[in-house]
Amino acid sequence: MKLGDLVVMPDCDEPGAMGLIVAPPKPRRPRRIGVWWFEENPDLAQSFCVDYEPMDWLEVVSES
Repeated sequence: MKLGDLVVMPDCDEPGAMGLIVAPPKPRRPRRIGVWWFEENPDLAQSFCVDYEPMDWLEVVSES
């Protein structure tokens, strides 16, 4: 998993949500990576919000 990859979270409550890896893991949380989520429902989208998600929960759908 690297910067620019498109990912999904298969067990997510929001089906169809896709994210872009935009930040590498932080030293204090090496097993989480920064994801900028794009929601199917624009009312739920939080632009400019990067969530640090566990890498084990993510699945790459398109590599950069």
